[in-house]
Parts: sequence; structure tokens; C-alpha cells
Amino acid sequence: MNIVLFRGSSRSLFSSADDGGAKLSAAINASRKMYVTATKWRGQSAVRLAVSNWRSGGEGELDIIKKVLQEVAGDATTHA
Repeated sequence: MNIVLFRGSSRSLFSSADDGGAKLSAAINASRKMYVTATKWRGQSAVRLAVSNWRSGGEGELDIIKKVLQEVAGDATTHA
């Protein structure tokens, strides 16, 4: 299993200083195209993404991930 941790920038709606990981994971999960979980890393809010498990491996998955993240980032900038 490969796990990736990431968090929103300090200037985004998903800042790790104010529980941005929970907000960011909710926005990503709302797409219903991929699912992540909120977590804490070194005391800061973050998002955990499992990129390889028994249900993954199909063609085009990276494209789906990139599109969802771009959509969420675009929504954040239009609402800022």
C-alpha cells in the first residue's frame, strides 16, 4: 500500500492551520470519483490518499485524480 500525505497551502481555503485537511478531504470526497481521509501530520491538518490497493490499477486513474484535484483547487480559488 502506498500512502501520500498532502495539505492545502497556507493561503488557500484548505489551510492546515484551521483544519483544512477535513475541509479538503470533504471537497475531494464530494466528487464521488475518489476518496481520501483527513489526518494530522506533525500537528497540522492533512489529507491521506492511498494510491495503490486491491481495487486500484485501472487505466486512467491518474487522470481522474488530477482532474478532481484541479476541480477542487479551482473551486477554492473562485470562492476565496
